[in-house]
Amino acid sequence: MNFHAHYDRIREPIETCLVGSGGFGRSYLAQARKIPLVNARIAVDVTAEAAGRAFSAAGYASADIALCETPAEARAAWEAGRCVAAGRLETVIALPFQLLAEATGSPEAATRHALLAIEARRHVALVSKEADSVVGPGIARLARDAGVVVTPVDGDQPSLLIGLASWAEVLGLEIVAAGKSSEYDFLFDPASGTVTCNGVSAALPDLAQHWLGGDPEAAVATAAARAAVLGRAFPLRAVPDLCEMTLVANALDLRADRADFHAPPARVPELADLFAPASQGGLMSGHRRIDVFHHLRLAEEASFAGGVFIVVTCDNAETWDMLAGKGHVLSHSGGTAMLYL
Repeated sequence: MNFHAHYDRIREPIETCLVGSGGFGRSYLAQARKIPLVNARIAVDVTAEAAGRAFSAAGYASADIALCETPAEARAAWEAGRCVAAGRLETVIALPFQLLAEATGSPEAATRHALLAIEARRHVALVSKEADSVVGPGIARLARDAGVVVTPVDGDQPSLLIGLASWAEVLGLEIVAAGKSSEYDFLFDPASGTVTCNGVSAALPDLAQHWLGGDPEAAVATAAARAAVLGRAFPLRAVPDLCEMTLVANALDLRADRADFHAPPARVPELADLFAPASQGGLMSGHRRIDVFHHLRLAEEASFAGGVFIVVTCDNAETWDMLAGKGHVLSHSGGTAMLYL
């Protein structure tokens, strides 16, 4: 549990190659400079100039950045201790790195880059959920056959949910549902009747009558009423949610009740009721289901922040009564509980 102890045996920094220098990539290059066990001196983007700008944004001096068009130029820059910026992975694939961080967000490009890395016997951190959700299992199989690893990136919602759900299963908990909050919260202002999401506001005073939910036995009906109101002004499905949860479903052998998810608008205390089995008044037609919810809250309330959750069965009343007393979220029936990160 102590990361210092966990990584204490590593003596040499891991050499990495970043492909895709957007928001994630730039933050990775900047933070890697502060991590003793990670080196990030190779970056690839659509042009060498774009990759070079990412190094500049991370704080490297221009004299320390080499724009490379050929493998020979890349090798010379590497051996000189400079940062290598390239426009094609083929330009740098022969350099001595152990891990490719694929962060283009393009399913086609990410798949090609992962295959090139596997062929070169490099491990792959597949940040691009757009590829992982479509061909992830196939890429993972090819990687195993080649003796390397393809993995989601730690700290993102898919890896956090995989960790939470697998932890629960190792402990013997029975998972009813697993999921995450959607990309952006719905912030409701009861005084004005306005809802704001991702910087866009709409007057939806009708939401007030469905705001608090009231009867927990009517949680599903309340969520449906909220969705009808919110859907007049906002989309209730997001491609990133579908990609990320498909990735988790592939990893853990979960399934969705609906191809587009139930995606109920909900407040956090309602989740154990909403994601309970239908026989207990919830949405789920069975166990081991994957889904998302839209976090509905007031501006002064804390966000779920794209967090992840599992809903598990409560098969020991004494244990769960104790946890309910500590503030854990239980369904009104006491049959399910929600655990979250």
